[in-house]
Amino acid sequence: MRFERLAELLVVRPTMTLARGLAAFDDRVLDRVVMAVPAAGMWLARLVDRGAETPVDGVVRLVAQGARGLGTLARRPQTGQLHQYYAQATAALVVLALFLVFVR
Repeated sequence: MRFERLAELLVVRPTMTLARGLAAFDDRVLDRVVMAVPAAGMWLARLVDRGAETPVDGVVRLVAQGARGLGTLARRPQTGQLHQYYAQATAALVVLALFLVFVR
């Protein structure tokens, strides 16, 4: 009988007190943190969606528009007429010659 009373006094009561304290800590602190994480994630997602995606989308659209314009310019001299190709090659050689003259 003494061992049972001694075990209750030295083991059971401190263990139960610690368990009650940890349960209260779990309910008051950890539960709130766990429930706050999804809310913070949604808040951060909305912030990023509003603040970062729009400028990035604008830059991508601008680059695509520039590439489209350069593609149009690249197709313009391709007429299939031989005399225009000779004229373009002559103009390119003249520009290259002028560049070499002015650089030296």
